[in-house]
Amino acid sequence: MKKLLLSGLALLLPLALTLFVILFVLNFLTHPFVKYFYNLILHLQPEILDYIPRKVIYYSVQIFILIGLFLVTVFIGALARIFFVNYFIKISDKIIHKLPIVNKIYKTTKDIIKSIFSPDAETFKKVVLVPFPTANKYCLGLLSGTPPKACQDTQEDELATVLLPTAPHPISGYLLLFKKKDLVEVDMTIEDAVKFTVSCGIVHPDQQSPSK
Repeated sequence: MKKLLLSGLALLLPLALTLFVILFVLNFLTHPFVKYFYNLILHLQPEILDYIPRKVIYYSVQIFILIGLFLVTVFIGALARIFFVNYFIKISDKIIHKLPIVNKIYKTTKDIIKSIFSPDAETFKKVVLVPFPTANKYCLGLLSGTPPKACQDTQEDELATVLLPTAPHPISGYLLLFKKKDLVEVDMTIEDAVKFTVSCGIVHPDQQSPSK
């Protein structure tokens, strides 16, 4: 009998202590809020006691508070993680900027990516015709940002930066500076101009499929 009693205690006591600790922690976390929300519910809806027992209301409030505390804790953890990641990125950025050769490549790449994806960046503005490769021939180009001041200072006429994408893969091309007075604006979207270039002139902006 003694052995059976000890075996039973060995099984039940850990479960009982675990349950006690869990309930203690739950009550400790929810106690400052449960009474307030419980009384608020009874004040706003006093007739609720006619349908739901007090204990059910109390435990329901406790469960909702636990869910709220969990979500708040996760949110705070996410903010802390974001700030930590941003801090880590800043430290890494400073280290890379101190490395010779690597810092030049990194800075150039970073500036290009920021200029393309930044909402305030000067991306392609409109489609233009430019005299290229000779004065009596024209090429479709994408008007880009303003030219560098060092380049503009060498000319009396205002310059414009134009990208001339190559066909059939427009990821490469020529970046040229033209006099603004030599540009001919085209009533065409950037997307249509790229389609026209990629298709080697087969797909026109006013048609959806290649001409037959």
